Amino acid sequence: MSKIIDISNTWHTLSQRCLYSKTRPLDIHAAVSQTDQMRFHENSAAYSWTNEPLGDLKYLTDYRGKTGLVVAGSGDQPVVFRQLGSAKILVFDISQQAIMWTEFKDVCVQLLTRRQLIHLALEIPETLQEKARHDKLYRVVRHNITEPSRRFFDTILSKKASLPALLVDGEFFRGNDHPFIRDFLPYMFDDNAYFAARQGLLASEMRVVWLDLIQILTATKREIFDYIYLSNIFDRWHLFGIDLNHIMPMLRHALAKHEEAIIICHIDPKFLSSTQGQFVRESVAASAAQARLKFNNHCRATREYWTISHS
Repeated sequence: MSKIIDISNTWHTLSQRCLYSKTRPLDIHAAVSQTDQMRFHENSAAYSWTNEPLGDLKYLTDYRGKTGLVVAGSGDQPVVFRQLGSAKILVFDISQQAIMWTEFKDVCVQLLTRRQLIHLALEIPETLQEKARHDKLYRVVRHNITEPSRRFFDTILSKKASLPALLVDGEFFRGNDHPFIRDFLPYMFDDNAYFAARQGLLASEMRVVWLDLIQILTATKREIFDYIYLSNIFDRWHLFGIDLNHIMPMLRHALAKHEEAIIICHIDPKFLSSTQGQFVRESVAASAAQARLKFNNHCRATREYWTISHS
């Protein structure tokens, strides 16, 4: 891609369309024509739903009024961080499918009821009446996402009869490996939780960009964040091709200097118990220490999350 433009402290003032044009425009042709899902890359299939217990995030720090740099993941994480009170979040991902799915899911929570979202995303229509209802809900969401995302979903939905079928297809979404688990999604617990999430979305700012970790840290090099959420990037750093010793100083520079500032990482407990998982843990801890950061082991309440903070 061309030279990365600095969007430090300005990204939240730009429209989503303008931000795409300034950073990296979505490439719909590449998004709908790729099939290689062996590794994480620019057109990787998106996670349909999170495989993380996102309810545990509330134990790590106080997000109220904070600004976060957040991996898109399944699109659920940006919803939960604003449900928890974040004021602004800048969302990034190496996969443009993940970016467009984040857009889509954000609009769903803002405009649909919890029951309507369940119907649209989880229930395959079996009658003409149900299909008509699906189509009506899709049109509501479609009207409120950006044009590139609109064209992406129009194109891939033409290949499948419904969104629920698409989400478990495997070509564009990792649905079979990451099914809907309500207990992992605090905004889907019940209608009250869903309403609280919607209020959080309406009271906050979110923008999304199609950049990888190094690119986004370069694009925001003059900005600091109260928290940085990396999901499983460090858990699978070898699949992303990341040099830990290069990225840690960049993260330290981007992390605010107050005592509540943290970098949040997800770790698969099964992977952690393996020989390779132990090697990853030791590598992350060593690279953090070299950058004058402190690697914090997970506690009992958050067994699937590591944090890194200033030492």
